[in-house]
Amino acid sequence: MPTTNDLTKNLQVYFDQTVEGFDASVVLAQQAAKHTPPATDMSRANNTFWRPQPAILQVRSGWDTTGVDPETLQKLSVPASLNSPGNIEIALNLQEMQDPSNMATATAAAQLQLAAHVDLAVAETVARTGSLVITGNGPMNWKMGATADAVMNEQGVKMGSERSMFLSPQHYVDIADELKSKQFHQGDVKTAWDEARIPNIAGFKTFQTDYTGYIPAPTVAVTATLTADVAYVPKAMTTNNGGNGEVPVDNRFATMSVDITAGELRPGDAFTVADVYAVHHIKKTATPRLKTFRVVKVEGAIVTYCPPIIPDGPYQNVTTKGAAGVALSVINNTDQAPTSFWRKDSVELILGSFDNLGNISGGARFMKATTKKLGLPIAMLYWLDGKSVIYAVKWLVFFGVNNLNPEMNGIILPNQISTATMSTASKKG
Repeated sequence: MPTTNDLTKNLQVYFDQTVEGFDASVVLAQQAAKHTPPATDMSRANNTFWRPQPAILQVRSGWDTTGVDPETLQKLSVPASLNSPGNIEIALNLQEMQDPSNMATATAAAQLQLAAHVDLAVAETVARTGSLVITGNGPMNWKMGATADAVMNEQGVKMGSERSMFLSPQHYVDIADELKSKQFHQGDVKTAWDEARIPNIAGFKTFQTDYTGYIPAPTVAVTATLTADVAYVPKAMTTNNGGNGEVPVDNRFATMSVDITAGELRPGDAFTVADVYAVHHIKKTATPRLKTFRVVKVEGAIVTYCPPIIPDGPYQNVTTKGAAGVALSVINNTDQAPTSFWRKDSVELILGSFDNLGNISGGARFMKATTKKLGLPIAMLYWLDGKSVIYAVKWLVFFGVNNLNPEMNGIILPNQISTATMSTASKKG
């Protein structure tokens, strides 16, 4: 039977193996921005803190500004938080501990699942709240990817910024299939055909991944209108619910009142509002495209959505308010595993900390480390139950994923059908 010291050495080796293999298993998380807040501050703030957003000011014409009040500098911020730690726990009896392959098998499985847990969180965050939505009525193609790049440029997402695109498995196949017929990309065609590798698309570093989320189609075509004007005014602070002082405001989300006469709206749905076009966030010039929005929550007739409709002011993002009575059109009309894209610093991986936990008592032993590429904290606890003579081993990761700016990331949904076609299909059904 191994001594306690021998067991510790063995577990350290297995733990090191978990850390070494972790980074190779993540794709989306490696391309997200990273931030590590101080552990003590996070503990005192219940694992939530606020990140500042860039300030925007308005340009006014003319020499004489008599009678025009100066702007108030709005210091907007968004909340960022850590999730509860993800953990995997196994139990091995002394007989099982005598076979090193048991612990090696558990280590490999833990590595795989913890990595998937992190990547899944990133994928779901963008799939559900990324507000730049590109649709098409055919298979995924290069033009759809280039359109995503163009939409970011039109709306003022900094050109030349680090942008990434993550193709779902089927979309990767579609792009490779399109490449093989492009004679002017002979080298790319060969790698797409022989090795399933494709070049970067437009302004994006392009990656293949195994999961990008899932956006289901409404079961019945949605017919909905706004029941009141929608025009959001951003503000930095609001009165605390308890009436004591002020607290920051999360301006990424807003509510609208909607009359739904057919179908239902669900979290994750993408929609447009009639006559509400996107504008360049800095220049305030109109674009030729309707602004796209995402449903975050539905409570009766009240829909929480992002981003807010802001028709004027320094944070203007649309040409006009959403007028009472105008149609709201859902644009995801067929089931789809989307392709995701973002500007790097709009999606952030918040890295937790296991600092100050090395002195855990009560018989448990504690190890911690940080993965090389992600800088992700990973820890392992192990202890012996003297009565059952079973060793318990637990691996933990501590992180959060935040969509800091939904207007700098989004999804591509190919193979969509028109609302009219869907309505016909719904009636036949």
